[in-house]
Amino acid sequence: RDTYTDSEQAVISASGPGSITVTHLDTEQSYDTLLIGDQELSGNMTETLPLTLTLGEVPVQIKWTSDGSVHSNGWSFELRQTNSMVTFEVPSVVAAGTGFEVVPTYKENELPAAAVFLDVIDYTNHMKVSPAFAPVALSFLDEDGDADSIAGTAVVFPAPDAQGLEFYRVALADAEGKLLNRGWTAHVSSSTGNVTIEVPATGLPKDAARLVVHAGNSFGFGDGFASLALVDTQPRGPIFPGSDEQAPLPKQGGDRRLADTVVGVPGAKKAPRSKKADQQQSEPWLHQSASKDEEAKVIWAESVVAPLSEAAAKIGRVRSSFTVPGLDAQALGGSEGIARRAGLARGLAAELGAVAGEARVRVVRVAVVGVAANVEFEVEPSASASAGTLDYVEAHLILLSNGGKASANFDQAFTSVLASLGVKPADASKGFTARFGTTQQLGPKLLAANKKAGVEAEGSGGRRLRGVVAGDDIWFA
Repeated sequence: RDTYTDSEQAVISASGPGSITVTHLDTEQSYDTLLIGDQELSGNMTETLPLTLTLGEVPVQIKWTSDGSVHSNGWSFELRQTNSMVTFEVPSVVAAGTGFEVVPTYKENELPAAAVFLDVIDYTNHMKVSPAFAPVALSFLDEDGDADSIAGTAVVFPAPDAQGLEFYRVALADAEGKLLNRGWTAHVSSSTGNVTIEVPATGLPKDAARLVVHAGNSFGFGDGFASLALVDTQPRGPIFPGSDEQAPLPKQGGDRRLADTVVGVPGAKKAPRSKKADQQQSEPWLHQSASKDEEAKVIWAESVVAPLSEAAAKIGRVRSSFTVPGLDAQALGGSEGIARRAGLARGLAAELGAVAGEARVRVVRVAVVGVAANVEFEVEPSASASAGTLDYVEAHLILLSNGGKASANFDQAFTSVLASLGVKPADASKGFTARFGTTQQLGPKLLAANKKAGVEAEGSGGRRLRGVVAGDDIWFA
């Protein structure tokens, strides 16, 4: 806003994460103000500019007001948003060009200079599989207790309404996605649901870091893929000195284990990675510490651990968490939050019903991290669940962590559940957004590896989480 007039008022709504850089500000001191969130700016700030303010992951308002007398030269700022994504649903249309042009707009105003163009390939059934029909998730649990070897069943979760594919291939790859073996395939039809691929006992190449799955047909493999970080289940050593109870032994170079699914297209540009991000990639099973400014503060935690159900003692259970920016964690804590925590558990159980049947969901901890609420929960299988149920639960939670339609549908249902419990977002038009974290299978699945390694397993496997610190790592039983 350049030279302004008397009695002006304006409100601009923005959202983070991002930043606002004030590049010019010259107003009547104390009477003509620019309010960014709770930061009030006024007067001549030429000597202190530019000034950059960080936006959190919550809506923020920028308010400008001038009084009825003296005025000055105005102000200017730049708003930059990061990690933002907009999804466009394109109906079936005849292609009128070779791609899409995306132009930023506000109401009837456009900014053509900032437009970007995206080339689009019009895939047909006489071409390799479109990236749109790449698998949405991959699940695998190593059942081979030997070091540097894996074996088990991979579960491929196809894209909805996938077309033009004939088979899936699961293969070993390095950290950059380069294939290290010919892999294992399963032939399918377009109408096939989840696909299982048996992975026989296979020695791991030196650089093996991931399992990768592609969809293919007689014209080749599609560019899209889903992948998982490897977990090589290890023989186990004693948890405590003098104890017969066993825990996995760390091996040289770090343990290989399955973590979050990654979905993408080879060749896509990657943002520079921080040292912390590299550590999370190489050690995805470790809960990384929050920054000092974002240290988790526990609001409520399960004080009495409920006994495991018979199915959980036999099969195991899944633990995960989600973080919701803008959600007041205090609303979920204490005795006042009992009904709300129960409502969240019912909502999660309904979301997982298609893959887990009548699974039991329990909220086990609520914490506040910055301006967000973090909710940890466990999923116990129903009495009729099969041994593969936890794989489906884990894969579905990984799918929710990847964004897209499934995540958007969950956010909508999640917002409705909270609204029915008296908790509403600051901006009702946007709703809450849940960001799922690392998913872990807990319980007796490692017992088979113990027995295979010649270790005597104690009990039914229905023990609660216990662990030992080995170096900088925590190994769970």
